[in-house]
Amino acid sequence: MVGHPVASARVGRGAAMTAASNRPLTAADAHAWGNDGRARWYSSSSGRIELAITLEDAEAAYHQGQCDKDVAELARVPYVADQLAGIDAATLSAELEQCAAWDAEELADHAQNIQRILWLACGDIGERAACGEES
Repeated sequence: MVGHPVASARVGRGAAMTAASNRPLTAADAHAWGNDGRARWYSSSSGRIELAITLEDAEAAYHQGQCDKDVAELARVPYVADQLAGIDAATLSAELEQCAAWDAEELADHAQNIQRILWLACGDIGERAACGEES
């Protein structure tokens, strides 16, 4: 994954909001929003967790092979990190428990849960884009 030039953000469309703080995105929150300048939205199955991620970033963190390092790098990008910081640990654990992919001991690790939800969000965004769906 290539570094993210935060200073070159192209935001200001007025519609994009950070999920963590419900405030408009600014240049400090995000880098250029992908190829078409738009965030793609992910909403968990319960709707309690929402993330806005560019298609370019989603595809960089969800692909064939090991994704762990790419997901960890994306989690440090300021516009993503800001959103992830606002996710409540209990809400996240309960959301991931619905996937039935991790046991209670694994779900007790909030840092790993953050990586898991980001990976799931990137997969959802990428797969919907591949099917021609807007998000």
